[in-house]
Parts: sequence; C-alpha cells; structure tokens
Amino acid sequence: MIVPSVGCILGEAPVDVWRDPGGQTFGSDGRPRSRERTCVAANVSASVQPLTGKDWQILDLGGRRVDYRKIYSETELRSGDNQARPAFKGDHVSKGDDTFEVMTVEDFSESPYPHWKAIARRIDESATDEGP
Repeated sequence: MIVPSVGCILGEAPVDVWRDPGGQTFGSDGRPRSRERTCVAANVSASVQPLTGKDWQILDLGGRRVDYRKIYSETELRSGDNQARPAFKGDHVSKGDDTFEVMTVEDFSESPYPHWKAIARRIDESATDEGP
C-alpha cells in the first residue's frame, strides 16, 4: 500500500528549517552572544496554514495581533525552552520572505502519516542580527 505524504494531502511548499545550536559565545568585548543558527533542512516540503478559530480556543497564545501559523512537516521541528533542551530557541522555518519561530510541537511520527505539527509565530528578521 502506498501511503501519501502529509504535504501531498494538505498542500505543500518548500521551506528551510534553521536550528539554534544552543549555548553562547563571547564577543571581543566579553559580552555573551548567541551562536548563529544553522540550516538543518533545506527545501523540505511543509504545509504552512493560518490558525483556525478552534486553534485559537485551544491554545493560550496571548494577543491575536501576533501572526501565528500551523506548520505540518515530515521533517522534525523543535520548539524552544523545554526540559530536554533548556536555553534553546525554537526552530525557525523560512518560507519565501516569511520566517516563523516554532512555539509548540506535536509529534505524530508514529501515525499512519508520519509528521510533526507546529504552531509558530511570524518574526521580523530585520529586528535581529541572528539571521533566520
């Protein structure tokens, strides 16, 4: 039996996934700096969708002025600051000119259609010097 991909079912677009390596380095002035993110998956298929009313009711994400999206991907996505990865920031997912930071992740890798479902918020890359 051929099992279709999640992207095939939901509609897909190529995205890049950038990951925070964690830890800090120190600049020449002695001040701590975050390490540069690295691209861990380039041009992977994912479905990036707006949240539904049901998503807003279930999630406690604060104000609706922030642009949140659901991202379905067959590539593992990671959220920031959790017990297994303290002091890490969530993955950044870049789609075209838009970049989103992963806030929460649900693992469906053991389901008949293996995938990860993430809730991510749009971030303004021009406001940071970290890159994607």
